[in-house]
Amino acid sequence: MHTFCALFFLLAATALQVEIAVTLECNGLEDLCELKIDQVTYPGSHNAGSGFDGILKYWSGVHCSSCWYRNHGKSFSEQLAFGIRYFDIDTCYGKKEALNCHCTGSRKDCCYSGSIEKGLTEIDSWLKSNLNEVVIIHFNRDSQTGYRKEIAKSLEATLLKLWPPTSTRGLAMNTYFKKNQGRWPTLKEAIRRNQRIFIFMDNGLMQHLGSSHDWVVQSNHYIKSSWDTVKVTSSCSSITTNAKSKCDSRNTFMSLAAFGSYGLCTWDMAKVCSRWIGEAQEACYQKRKPYRKTVNFLLVDWLDYYSGEESVANKAKFMNQKNIKEYLGKDIFIPELQD
Repeated sequence: MHTFCALFFLLAATALQVEIAVTLECNGLEDLCELKIDQVTYPGSHNAGSGFDGILKYWSGVHCSSCWYRNHGKSFSEQLAFGIRYFDIDTCYGKKEALNCHCTGSRKDCCYSGSIEKGLTEIDSWLKSNLNEVVIIHFNRDSQTGYRKEIAKSLEATLLKLWPPTSTRGLAMNTYFKKNQGRWPTLKEAIRRNQRIFIFMDNGLMQHLGSSHDWVVQSNHYIKSSWDTVKVTSSCSSITTNAKSKCDSRNTFMSLAAFGSYGLCTWDMAKVCSRWIGEAQEACYQKRKPYRKTVNFLLVDWLDYYSGEESVANKAKFMNQKNIKEYLGKDIFIPELQD
């Protein structure tokens, strides 16, 4: 009897702790719990898997030039610890599974950096230790041509293995959107259900999965990017110009591309371009505000090149301050900034 009572009170206390944890904060801020997924701004990692597992390689085994192909120096776990909550992922196929990569289209021009499963397993481990966090993963249009069916099938197998949406206990992919006539859940709802992972996939991949899956959303219909490779100039000022022209949009999600590509190494580009993110996000927000939309994804390379209030994580916090004011009518104090 004493053993039963002790077990009962232990389980009750654990449940209470989980409930208290959920009500405290969501993705770092208490008031974000009441916002829907599409009303939140997420710090994002462009081409997130290119370099998470060390130096990228060609299929021959020769090292690729990090200058051109590597977008980050941190693993997925380290990116999460830095504050990243949106992962933009390029995919290719080799060794009988989907890989993180940086491709220019053909197989011979792809550089890979570890398997998709290895990267997602890092995300899985981190989320299981951080119960109040929600993550969005986007398998984008930059997938290896000629191998998209193989990539899609491998992604499907890995995602269902790690985060089956039918799970009643473990971490799962979110199915709320498709099960509720296109309505998005709040962060609190996603956390309480432990469906804390949202999967988006480009149609080039998703067309090979069929239409029955309720755990994946076709990104082409819902995410618009401000990226325009032709208009990125040597000063990166066109990041703001692109924001002004492309953010005048009613798309559900807006991805602000704060990176460039005009001849410098990716890390040098990051030093130049990331400093424009504050100005660009404000320009984008002003275009979206009349539609009661926000800037959802702040996408950068080499995310740790700027720290303190200039970091992408804190730029997202500033934008979420505006989101809470816009959607909840509340003024909030931003917690101490991340170093």
